Amino acid sequence: MSELVNSLGVKESFLASSLNSNFVLGLADGTLHSDQFNTWLYQDYIFVRLVFPFALATGERIPDSETAYKPLKDAILGNFEVLKKELALFRQRAAANGVILPVVPEVKDTVEEELNAYGGLKLLREIEQRYPQVYNEVSPFNISYVKFLVEVAADPRVSWKYLIALYWIIEQCYRDSFASVINSEKFNHAADQGMKEFVSWWGKNPHFDEFVNILGKSTQQLILDDETNRPLVLDAVRNVLKHEKNFFDGSFGLR
Repeated sequence: MSELVNSLGVKESFLASSLNSNFVLGLADGTLHSDQFNTWLYQDYIFVRLVFPFALATGERIPDSETAYKPLKDAILGNFEVLKKELALFRQRAAANGVILPVVPEVKDTVEEELNAYGGLKLLREIEQRYPQVYNEVSPFNISYVKFLVEVAADPRVSWKYLIALYWIIEQCYRDSFASVINSEKFNHAADQGMKEFVSWWGKNPHFDEFVNILGKSTQQLILDDETNRPLVLDAVRNVLKHEKNFFDGSFGLR
């Protein structure tokens, strides 16, 4: 677990929203029902596609004048191609599980094209207007999370620093959650190779580790630069943890 999580005093809520969530515990010990996993898979595929505008806006909004954060900006914008691969990974896992994923707008070729076409609330609105069946299948816990992220990213009054903190804790939750699964003896005994590779995308992936670490170091740097940034970071973290818990619980029909 990140030392920053401990220093912010959110260890218990972090664990409840990640490693100790019913979804992650069930996946780790082999008691998660296939329909529960498939519910999560379906919803998370939609989530990942719909938060592209948030992820890219976070990178774009880091000022060029903030040279200490240039490596983070480059990492976030460079992660565009990785996010495309992540969507392909979901499609591969869904096919193996017999899950029919929804049709969603194709990702554009470049960051600039993606932001021009779908930046801000455009992608969410296009799903609602042109793909109403898909929009109606987006669960309440999912749509609430997506709206929160894309709305804050589109709001010029929201600091880029807040977006960094949001992005960090999202990825920290995923990294730690799936690392606990891939390190579970019960999971490794029961899961097939394809499932292990899927979970390893977040739980045992040096490139993802590096990405999460630069997000974490940058979030920590915000506080080191100015202690008055601590409440901003803490607010971002608490908001994400609330949504993460609801998202995982949603696979059990809980909200």
